[in-house]
Amino acid sequence: MRTAYHLTCIVLGGIVLAACTKESSRPDQTASSAGAGTDTMALSTRTVDSAAGALANRREAQQLFESARAALVQKQTRNAAAELRQASAYFVRLADSTSGAIRTRVGQTQRGLDSLASKLEARTEVSVRELDRAFARANYVESERHLARSHEAWTRSDTSEAAGELLIAVDHLERAAKDAGSSLGRAGTRTVADARRLSNDLLRQVPPANGATMARVHEDMTQALHTLRERLDER
Repeated sequence: MRTAYHLTCIVLGGIVLAACTKESSRPDQTASSAGAGTDTMALSTRTVDSAAGALANRREAQQLFESARAALVQKQTRNAAAELRQASAYFVRLADSTSGAIRTRVGQTQRGLDSLASKLEARTEVSVRELDRAFARANYVESERHLARSHEAWTRSDTSEAAGELLIAVDHLERAAKDAGSSLGRAGTRTVADARRLSNDLLRQVPPANGATMARVHEDMTQALHTLRERLDER
């Protein structure tokens, strides 16, 4: 996982630590209730640690994108091309664990990065804006993929995995909009706030009132992605 995700995990860890500290400061009522409280807290901690570990250990292409952009700005075209080749290889590996329409878009992303690398290697001029558009599409498909994984985890009742994947989907959606030079708009901004709130609640073992809550968030995220894709296709 790249730096952005380490920061996310640290924030989550801070939230969880505060919740556990507050819980442990309560006076014991009975031996039985104290034991039950300890078991509940241990289960919550294990669940959060599992999700945080998945976030921290996940590998993304964002650092490669940032390095390629910095190299291009500094006119180091060979270095920029090398970073893009590594990012392309990342998406080749990604396709192996993806299927359907998302796999097709993963392939398109990979070929787009390869094409830019080839241009740089041939000393053809490539603008920073061209890179940003490619990175926007890459982050878009990553958000789409993680949202699908969140839905799959939710259907098999893996709450912490569903929450972790949803958080990553939100992060990629925001990165895609930023790279595209676009705003998510009022509806999109509200959607990512709702998704983060729900994910944090799930990681702290505060379940939604019913499955409809997660379904609504997934639906809203899908709509936000669709809206962003329309903007990307216009460019």
